[in-house]
Amino acid sequence: MKIIFDLLTSPLELPIAWFLEYLIIWAISGIAYRVAFALVGNLYDSHLIFGSISGSICHWIIRLVFFVLLWAIIYGIIVAVNWVVANYILCLCILGGTTLVVLTTTVLIKMKG
Repeated sequence: MKIIFDLLTSPLELPIAWFLEYLIIWAISGIAYRVAFALVGNLYDSHLIFGSISGSICHWIIRLVFFVLLWAIIYGIIVAVNWVVANYILCLCILGGTTLVVLTTTVLIKMKG
């Protein structure tokens, strides 16, 4: 099962420096392992699964799903941060314009009432 897990997760890369990518992938893998281990333990305790084969299959499926989910969240955060850094002037203009609209609306509402 580990071979299948490695084949499915090996193409998942992050758009950052290689050493940071390895650290983040290592952390994601550790978190996914602990979550899968705990969930499979709960399944055994609840008598929903029996035997080592069913436990192993459940572990690897849960681990894969959780790994991909965490990877996707981290990937989205990294892409968003990179975009904000690359377009910081646009982001500051949008933030300033939004703040101006909110403040103006608030002042006008208070003046009316």
